[in-house]
Amino acid sequence: MQTQLEYFNLQLQNGQTFDETKCSIQSKPLFQASDYVQFAQEIYDSCQFDSFDEQRFLNILLQCTVEDMCKVNHAFLACYGCSISSCITKDCNTNFEKVILGSVQNRYTFWAAQIHQTLTLSTIDVSSLSDLIIMADSNDMSAINYEYQRLYGSQIQESIITFTTEPSHFQVDKNCAKLLRAWCSQLRYGRNSIEHDVVSLHESFKAEHADYNSLIRVLCTSTQVEFKMMCEQYHTMYSCTLRAAIETVENQYMKMAAVLAHDSLLNSASCCAQILKQALTSCDYNNMLVSLAVLFRDRYSSTVGRWYDGSVSSDINGFVVSSQSDWNQGELNQIWRAE
Repeated sequence: MQTQLEYFNLQLQNGQTFDETKCSIQSKPLFQASDYVQFAQEIYDSCQFDSFDEQRFLNILLQCTVEDMCKVNHAFLACYGCSISSCITKDCNTNFEKVILGSVQNRYTFWAAQIHQTLTLSTIDVSSLSDLIIMADSNDMSAINYEYQRLYGSQIQESIITFTTEPSHFQVDKNCAKLLRAWCSQLRYGRNSIEHDVVSLHESFKAEHADYNSLIRVLCTSTQVEFKMMCEQYHTMYSCTLRAAIETVENQYMKMAAVLAHDSLLNSASCCAQILKQALTSCDYNNMLVSLAVLFRDRYSSTVGRWYDGSVSSDINGFVVSSQSDWNQGELNQIWRAE
């Protein structure tokens, strides 16, 4: 199966513009207030047994976006005087139950909390931090920053500086930290200087002591349209894709974050597929599966299989068998529409 990365590289080689419509977010159903009340009733009924009926909840979750689930939670509160989480918290000790609790929160409250949790680990998980930040687009980032400020009294950029420079924490590469802080700012505008930017990028990669300011500026301030044009121009001028040039970056964390940013600007569904692949094939990436299921299931589950390198279902099976985690294969298959 052709991966998304192979597809857009082929498009660039052919001098074509990448077709973003091939990875559009799935359409969201329109529910009425009565539908949310009905969902709330079903969830309430599923909590009345000795054990929580997870499949019954999952059937509802798969029909809804995160925003829909917040409305279901509101209906639950209106009908029963308590939140969904209060009914299941006492038993919440599995990964799927964490997905349930995350799914009835405001998307950006959960997103901000996951970023903060990653930053405050004794050893910062740079991969997870990069994934959580770079998967956010301009609209997302504005809302995440608002929630982060409300919850923790500081901006994400400030927290990145604070936590990545503490001696007790893993010392994040300074350029990687700069890229993540710049991405949080999301100042995108049409500069109309594509050829100049491409030359500047190429020169920065050739420099003996690489200066990544040009790369950070291009990744974090370009509009998607201009960035795609830059990718095409870079290949035309240097017979090399911009992605391949980024992969020459020496520091593994800067390279990882920059490649993810590059791919996200071209096709965010492919990034979700890459992160899901890493989560299913890495023994220490278990918590990211919860974040992916809560934040991106409703956006990308219908398209992630197209860009996934391999079989989602096979990797889920291998993960469940080898990880000895409490994830249920059937539940993961349903969440990601794996066949």
